[in-house]
Amino acid sequence: MIPISVCIIMRDEEKHIETCLKHLKQYPFEIVVMDTGSQDRSIEIAKAYTDNVFSYEWNKDFSAARNACIEKASYDHVISLDADEYLDDIDPDQVFRTMEAHESEIGLLCCRSVDLRDNTVEIWLSRAFDRRRFHFEGRIHEQIVPRMQSESVGTYRLPVSFLHVGYRIDEASMRKKQARNLELLLENNDRSQYMQFQIGKSYEAMGEYEKAREFYDAAMEHGIIGNDEVCQYLIIAYGYLMEKLGFLNEVIDFLHSIEQEFSFLADYYFLMGFLYASAGNYLEASLSYVQATTRKECHTKGANGYLAFYNLGVIYMKLGMYEHAASFFQNCGDYESAKDRLHDLQPLLQES
Repeated sequence: MIPISVCIIMRDEEKHIETCLKHLKQYPFEIVVMDTGSQDRSIEIAKAYTDNVFSYEWNKDFSAARNACIEKASYDHVISLDADEYLDDIDPDQVFRTMEAHESEIGLLCCRSVDLRDNTVEIWLSRAFDRRRFHFEGRIHEQIVPRMQSESVGTYRLPVSFLHVGYRIDEASMRKKQARNLELLLENNDRSQYMQFQIGKSYEAMGEYEKAREFYDAAMEHGIIGNDEVCQYLIIAYGYLMEKLGFLNEVIDFLHSIEQEFSFLADYYFLMGFLYASAGNYLEASLSYVQATTRKECHTKGANGYLAFYNLGVIYMKLGMYEHAASFFQNCGDYESAKDRLHDLQPLLQES
């Protein structure tokens, strides 16, 4: 047994918990599961994989539940997961050595989050820590923070990735989930940039775009810093929201004014390409998508690769430049939509 405890909280997760634990069981980690009131077979399933299954009386506080879970762990080095998160192949010894070398820092894991349409976003999330130094705070969208508040804390990237499938749900289920989140977020007195952003995201997911804009605006009043990941996700979400609201010119001007802050980020240029294309400015859209393909830093899978090339192909199809369009689609690899476009292009290429 490697002295790492993987701690999971769950409630009514029979759809996911077995897959989660199957992925974990192949590694020599301790598995600790804290149930917060399941009415389905979640507890029964979890007990087939670990003896460390406990119950916690739900009090609308995710941090309290997570802290109760890590207290049940045998080891101080902790990795926190959810039932709808499936660990990828890893080297357990390397993971432990890395955590041991960074006991005073918080470890980031690479999360690949997929939705119902299989769109994938990659984000590094704080999930690994030494429980002697850190614990959770925040009723919802909880954060790992130092037990000694005066400590300044660094982060490091742990060689661990996982697949998150919790957003692979239909629209009605997503609205229900976001309504629950929103209730807890609004009850919380924390109005940090991160929390304002999360409230905005919940309103947007529920289709309340004006309310979402209100909270995105409030979040941006805290400042916009390019190397801050919260700011990166915030300005991207803001850009797409403003397009939904019909404020294309306004948001293009705003994003152009902060280009220097985000010039390293493929997602920024991909967003600009989308906005320019929506405004019918195909020249600027093309230039933006090309810029996206040259940036290494990227959160949305494909934004600096096949998705950017695909959108370039669509633009050149609209312009009647079929050979150029075909060339871009060919750069999309196994992306099925690009293959379909290439098939549709064949008669047009033969005519030209």
